[in-house]
Amino acid sequence: MVLRERNQRGCRLLKNINKVLILYFLPLNRYKITNLMHVSAAGLRNSHRHVPFHVKLIQSVTTAQENGYYILKLSFLTSSSTPFSDIVKQIKKLQTSFENKDIISVQESNSKNKLELIKFGEKPMLKNIYIRSDGYSNRRNKGVLEAHLNGFKYIIGRTLEFEILFSNIENGFYYPLSSELIVLLHFSLKNPIVINNKKVTMVQFYSNLGNVIDSVDGLQERKFFSEQDELLEERNERKQRELIATSFDNFLKDILEPTSKHFMIEIPDQKLEFKGAPLNSLIKIMPTKTSLVSLSECPPFILKLADVELVSMERVIQGIRNFDMVFVPRNYKQPVVTISSIETVYLDSIKQWLNDMDIVWYTSKNNLNWSNILKQIRSEISEFVKIGSFHSFLNDEDSGQDDEENEEDDNDDETSDISYSENEIDDSDDNFIEDAVSSGEDIEDELADDINEDLEDDEGSFIESD
Repeated sequence: MVLRERNQRGCRLLKNINKVLILYFLPLNRYKITNLMHVSAAGLRNSHRHVPFHVKLIQSVTTAQENGYYILKLSFLTSSSTPFSDIVKQIKKLQTSFENKDIISVQESNSKNKLELIKFGEKPMLKNIYIRSDGYSNRRNKGVLEAHLNGFKYIIGRTLEFEILFSNIENGFYYPLSSELIVLLHFSLKNPIVINNKKVTMVQFYSNLGNVIDSVDGLQERKFFSEQDELLEERNERKQRELIATSFDNFLKDILEPTSKHFMIEIPDQKLEFKGAPLNSLIKIMPTKTSLVSLSECPPFILKLADVELVSMERVIQGIRNFDMVFVPRNYKQPVVTISSIETVYLDSIKQWLNDMDIVWYTSKNNLNWSNILKQIRSEISEFVKIGSFHSFLNDEDSGQDDEENEEDDNDDETSDISYSENEIDDSDDNFIEDAVSSGEDIEDELADDINEDLEDDEGSFIESD
């Protein structure tokens, strides 16, 4: 977003740097919106000129960062609901039309590659399976997942049917039964598919043991009057657990050979499980061979380790029960991934796991402003490499490397380049980091400049002010 002031009238002009929608408002009467312009693909526009609105019209302003995008939200004051209600309907109608166009384009691209069915003989299948994804979820109706020659097919009676080709699957994860009483198969897709008129990029097929147990013999409606009833429930639970685990294991064995050419099905290591909050709530996180995942909760959390350059464990202070873990990407244009509120009891096991994965890690007593750090690195990449990269300011008493040789000689003034023990940083290093960490500049300036350059190339640019 770009807010441009007009000092003469004490007004501001709001511009959305996205190319999809731009909002403009008509003149106001004593700080009230009197009318709004018509909605089109270009947004709300005045046919003659862009009209600003008074700053007192804004009730609140909030900012947020989500999936690498920076969001600016403004709440407006008005005495009449008619303008806003009409404009909301038009915006939703416009959004729906664009979503329908995207769905049609996805369906057309997917129709080029067809599923090769197994017409004769038995085909591997999972029965009584639920489905959920990033755009669709069905907790009521169970379906059947079939494995064919080059992909999967999922069917729920006559209500739902879709296909997933092996070549379109980027990652596969198998989450076996655990204390959460859920077993699932997770597939991350290279290209989106359409499920129930929704565009999705990941699909989970799962069975919830708790729902199965409740439906057996109507035990959910019974009251326990004796030990025999409790023993009966435990026996049914063990039986259902074995049946579900066996069905998933047999299905994985049958699809192992045809899918191995396209993707690998990974199983999380539950021994290295820890709890953290990558979003808003604590979830169970476990590592696999290539990723760090949490699959049982929605939305699932998946972090590819191949995209991580280093890990910074912050707020590691004696007496503090929790710490934060920051994953710095190899692409400095991408935002960091932070898992907060990790209990310190997991600290040693996480360090050992990072060592086993050959991932460089550091510890710090403070939280760093990684947005400013990465911005400073991008602007002065040659200086960043010259001073020794991240090691120049992240070196700490703990590390992912072996420091035994340095501990033998405490009086040695010269430390190794790969040693993570504390050493002095020259003035140029201090200046670089101070500029990066304590800089108060907002990164929106950089984003606005990049997007404004793109907007200049568009035909009939509609964001020029008077």
